[in-house]
Amino acid sequence: MKIALRKSIALMACAAMIFGCTPTIAFAQEGDSASPAEMKQAVEDAQAALKTAQAELDAAEQDMETAKAERDAKQTAATEAENTAAEAEKVAASKESARDSAFESVKNTAKSERDAAQTSYDAAAGEYDEAVANLNDLNGKLQQAQQEKSDLNTEISELESEKAQAQNLVDTLPGQIEEAEAALETAKAKWEQDKKDADAAVEQAQNAYDEAGYDFINNKINALGDQYFDLDEMIEICKGYNDDRSKLKYPVTFNGKSISTIGDAVNDASFMDIVKSNCTKENLLFAMDMIDRSNEIREAENKSIFGVSYQLMGAAIMSNSITAYSTGHTLYNKNGKTPEGYANTDSFWAIGPATWGNENLYYSSGRIRTANEPYVGWYDEEKAAMQKAVDSGEYPGLTMETSTRDVWTNYPEVSGQAGHYLTLKNEEYTTTGLAVTYNTGSMPTSWRARAAQSFNDDTQNSISVDQCRNEINQAFAQTEADLDNATAARSALDSKPEAVTSAEQTITTKQNQLTEAQKALSENDQKISEKNTRLSEIDTDIEELNNKIPQAESTKNDKESAKDDAQTTLTEKETAYTNAQALDMNDPETYSDYPELVSAVRDAEEARSEASELRTKADDAAAEAETALDAYKTAKANYDTKKAAYDTAKSEYEKVSEAYEAATNIEMATITVPSQTYKGSALTPTPVVKLDGRTLVYETDFTTDYANNRNAGKASVTVKGTGDYHGEVTKNFTIKRAANKLKISPKTATVKYSKVKKKTQYLAVTNVIKFSNKGTGKLTYTKASGNKGITINKTSGKVTVKKKLKKGTYKINVKVKAAGNTNISSATKAVTFKVKVR
Repeated sequence: MKIALRKSIALMACAAMIFGCTPTIAFAQEGDSASPAEMKQAVEDAQAALKTAQAELDAAEQDMETAKAERDAKQTAATEAENTAAEAEKVAASKESARDSAFESVKNTAKSERDAAQTSYDAAAGEYDEAVANLNDLNGKLQQAQQEKSDLNTEISELESEKAQAQNLVDTLPGQIEEAEAALETAKAKWEQDKKDADAAVEQAQNAYDEAGYDFINNKINALGDQYFDLDEMIEICKGYNDDRSKLKYPVTFNGKSISTIGDAVNDASFMDIVKSNCTKENLLFAMDMIDRSNEIREAENKSIFGVSYQLMGAAIMSNSITAYSTGHTLYNKNGKTPEGYANTDSFWAIGPATWGNENLYYSSGRIRTANEPYVGWYDEEKAAMQKAVDSGEYPGLTMETSTRDVWTNYPEVSGQAGHYLTLKNEEYTTTGLAVTYNTGSMPTSWRARAAQSFNDDTQNSISVDQCRNEINQAFAQTEADLDNATAARSALDSKPEAVTSAEQTITTKQNQLTEAQKALSENDQKISEKNTRLSEIDTDIEELNNKIPQAESTKNDKESAKDDAQTTLTEKETAYTNAQALDMNDPETYSDYPELVSAVRDAEEARSEASELRTKADDAAAEAETALDAYKTAKANYDTKKAAYDTAKSEYEKVSEAYEAATNIEMATITVPSQTYKGSALTPTPVVKLDGRTLVYETDFTTDYANNRNAGKASVTVKGTGDYHGEVTKNFTIKRAANKLKISPKTATVKYSKVKKKTQYLAVTNVIKFSNKGTGKLTYTKASGNKGITINKTSGKVTVKKKLKKGTYKINVKVKAAGNTNISSATKAVTFKVKVR
């Protein structure tokens, strides 16, 4: 613990309370600062006071030991007297206990004999009662056996009658069961035939329902006129598409055949099923929901909403079926464009009044869950791409309102990023058709879910989405109703007909009756045999009971005589017990006839008198021991007082010694060494040393030794105490790297355009940067910004002006870094120079 020397410190050479003296050692008054020499003297004075306190403590300890010996002697005498008195009291108590036991023994003996007599009487009475009960029991069993014999004869007669009835059922029921089984077979055969007929009706209704959508689309297209292509015609046309323009983007092998063209796909065995999967009621109505969503988009874009064309519905179904084999607009590129392009004149899109056609395609490995799902990519994401292109400024004149055809014509790169979005909002398109499906089972590709939306400008053959939805529902209404009715009729046959159930119940009932009758026959024979056996047993029991009853009557008479004898003995013992209970040890008259009791009373009185005399002597010895204890306590208290004074003197000595150590040991000082900066020579900063509130003086109170104090990094100084101070401490301090003196400024260089036009030109770094001071360490150059046609070499700074760079003035921002070294820090300067190409 450090003690501040500017606080008042006083040391007591002795305790005034004990020795009647006042403090004799003091130094460092409030506000003063004690010197190390003064503190050393205080330590010596405190040590002398401690020696005096030790001598007085030793004398008090000797007095305490003498009093302790006297206390122990008196305590031993008192203990011996107490033990003698206690032993005498123990003997007296034993004699009194023997006296009490003698009286109790006489009483207990009388009670035991009375209780034994009572027990003997109770046993004799119990045996008599048991003999009476046994006789009564034998008479009761005889009556019971006779009654049971009569009952058994009656039951055997009834069982014989029941056995005859059961035998009659066993004889007649098998024929009845055979008749019921024949009726069951007839009912089951009719039921199976009815189910086969119903299955055929369901299959016929299902086929009609499955073909309804395909037929509906064909009929609607044929109603438009001969120039339009229904699905059958489209399929026939596509079967011949095997030229280069008909090649699929990604050929596949499916159903054991290589499929690389439109014709291959259409001629595949699975193609017709894929086409018809687009024509289910569910998918046709889902297609209407998707067209509703596209019309919401059109309204948001301030464009007229789409009508629906059945010709475009067919084109979409064909495209969506081809994409089951390969992604891409293969069918549209082959067939869909007008003669102004490169397609043939059999266009499924541009036909009749239509002059323009297009399509959007969507693929997914999972189901399309909502009508909006394809439009997230077609519209939301591609609209964002269009907006990004507009915001980039890289396409002058491009806005979100630029027409689709202008974007296709003037900004082909943008139309490649936002083609689906542009098609959806194209003001030239007025009519659409849409197909959507999800194919299960074996597939040529992983794209089970697909959607295709076709577009053109044929308003003549366009109807509203609601009208198309209503016509789809009407087209399926009859076949759907027929299928529901056939399915319901078939489901009704899943339950057993009443004829089958009735026949089965009859068979079960008859079989149960036969089983019960057969069981009854067996059980009756068993029961009759058991009851006859029991009759034989009862006859034996009756004979035995008739033999036992006379003997039981004789035993009852004997037990009654023994009971009377036990009653006489009990009366005698009751009288003796009453006399014993009247004994009183305080009244000699009551026990004068009992010599053992008179002797026990006399012995107890003599022992108690002797114990009283010894108790008085023990009390006197205890009083003397208490007096000796008080004297010891007084000596102990004096010792404790001297010990406290000694502890105080010892504590004061330790405090002054600790204060002296804290004020003079350099190891307990606070040492601060200021950081330095590299100068090229040894650095010797003087440490600031503070100890116990003092700032020590260099070379008077301490000296220094330095190590590693020339170069940048970690250096050290060892501070050693001198004069009034002792100890030593090593402290580290930091030598920082000096600043790099790199200094640069920009210059302007000119390169002739006629040279740049022919080949790449090079400039030395000094042509573009002025170095007032190149600093310390290797220089490196990093281009931060500027035209990509001008570069700078990282290590040499050589500037390259690339071939064919256009005329102009170019600003190049470069960061120049001087690496420095172990003693000099690195430095980076930014400079922007100009290169003029003229």
